[in-house]
Amino acid sequence: MTGWDATLATGNPVVDAVHRHLQELLEIVDRATPRQRQKLVTPRLLRDLYKQFEGLFAAEHALMRDCGYDRQSRHEIEHKAMLSTLAQLIDQFDENCVNMAINFLEKWLASHLKAEDRPLAEFIRQRPPRGGG
Repeated sequence: MTGWDATLATGNPVVDAVHRHLQELLEIVDRATPRQRQKLVTPRLLRDLYKQFEGLFAAEHALMRDCGYDRQSRHEIEHKAMLSTLAQLIDQFDENCVNMAINFLEKWLASHLKAEDRPLAEFIRQRPPRGGG
């Protein structure tokens, strides 16, 4: 898991703070021993993460709309698919799924930040939101 990178900043303090917070949570879990992971990663934690991702995605969708982002539909489809997969992991949760859930979240977040959110951040820097952020 890679840490926060300033090139990922959208300029929206809410979106940027949530990105950093989610990465920090996943890094804590990533550094935990297998036994610690079993205690840390619970259905409740995953439901809380789900809610945080939902809030982040809603903020990103509004930001994209305010900027006239041309890849918004594609970006939203990725968000919807991610939430669907996370919901399935929560519904099927057992001790064996702890690593699967964390691996999924780490890989998805790293990939999404690089492939989708970095271009979004660059777009926003070039064309700020109409409402001023």
